[in-house]
Amino acid sequence: MAKFTKGQIANPKGRTIGSLSLVNILKKKLMEVPNGRKKTYADLLIMKILSKALEDEDTAMIRDVINRIDGMPRQPIAGDPENPLTIAMPDIRKMIVKAYGDANKKRNKDGN
Repeated sequence: MAKFTKGQIANPKGRTIGSLSLVNILKKKLMEVPNGRKKTYADLLIMKILSKALEDEDTAMIRDVINRIDGMPRQPIAGDPENPLTIAMPDIRKMIVKAYGDANKKRNKDGN
C-alpha cells in the first residue's frame, strides 16, 4: 500500500465525471415502482421499517424514525447559575491582521 506524505491529496482531480454514484443509483431505484405493485420501492421500504418497528416494539427504531421526521429535539445549553458557561472566542480581526502582516513581512524579505 502506497504511503502519502503529509499534506498530499489522495485524489487531486476528484471523481471523474460520469462515474457511478451508489447514492444516486439507490435514489433512482427508490423512485421506481416494482412490477405488479402500485407503490414505489421507497414507499414499500418505509412501510416495512414502520411495521417492523411496531411489531417488534423496537423503541430505538421508533425513536429514530421520529427523529428523522422532525429532527432531534432542541436541547438548551445552560450553565450553573453559580458557575455560568463561558465561551472563549478568539478575536478574528487580530488573527487576520497578524497573518496578513506576517505574509507581507515574508514577501518583503523574499524580495517579491
